[in-house]
This record gives sequence, C-alpha cells and structure tokens, in this order.
Amino acid sequence: MKSDQRQKPVWTFGTDCPFALNAIEAVVFDLKINNEKNSSQSFLLAGKTGYVLTEEDGGMLISFTDGQSGRIFVNRQQHLLIIEGEWWYRGVYRFSPVGESTKITLSVFNVAKNLRWLAALMILPDRKKHLASLIDFAKRISIKMGSANKAIQGKSPL
Repeated sequence: MKSDQRQKPVWTFGTDCPFALNAIEAVVFDLKINNEKNSSQSFLLAGKTGYVLTEEDGGMLISFTDGQSGRIFVNRQQHLLIIEGEWWYRGVYRFSPVGESTKITLSVFNVAKNLRWLAALMILPDRKKHLASLIDFAKRISIKMGSANKAIQGKSPL
C-alpha cells in the first residue's frame, strides 16, 4: 500500500464519538482472520454482514458473500484504519483523542491507477454518501459499545 502523504484527499470529513480512544480502537481494530462467514464485525462496513477475512501482503483481504472484496490495513501506532475497495477507493479513518471522547476523521482518496479522471467523475456525486457513511460508522461503534443513544454528528469538510 502506498502512502497518502503525497496525494490530497478528495474529501475529508470528521465526527466526534463519545468514547475514549483506547476503547474505540479495542473494538474497531479487533479484526479476526477467519475462513468462514463472520458477522461479528459487520459494523465496520454498512450493509455488509457475511464475509471472510484472510491475511495478505501486510493487510487483510476481505471477501463479502455478495462477491465484492477489498483490503483492510490497521496501523495502531498512527491510530489508522485503512479500507481499500473497488478500483479507485481508499478510505483512511484516523482516530484522535479529544478530552474523554475521540474524533474520527475520514479522508477519501482516489487511488485509481488508470482512468483517474473517470473515477473523479464517479466520486463527485457521492460526497453526501461518504459523510453519511462516516456518521453511520460512528453510530455502529456506539451501538457496539452499548450506547446507541449518544449523539453523533458529522462535519464536512474539515
């Protein structure tokens, strides 16, 4: 996986999650390699319940029962969860402590190797979808941690 340091994100969104950083990371980064359908981590990707996770090239390959697949990388030292999918998408989730809560930032990158312009055209109408995805992600974390009633609001752009 190449670094995103030289590439600017298409969008960056943020939201606050009312839990401590270490508690959130214990839930989000607890990915288990498996060889059969697993739904215990379905909160990571909305609408995706059945999947197989296998190790591959320093990350994990995720294959869903609907035929889609992607890659997941966890960097605990930098508090990052990186999800790559389709032929153009990289979502970088950064977790930062803010008092007793955690700020979750999503940066969306166009990593298409070919036809970058086409990917850019496809991405533009999806701005609201990516912000809604981040808010949904934070809500699923809250539900997983037993506090579905805590308010989650997204901010865009950062």
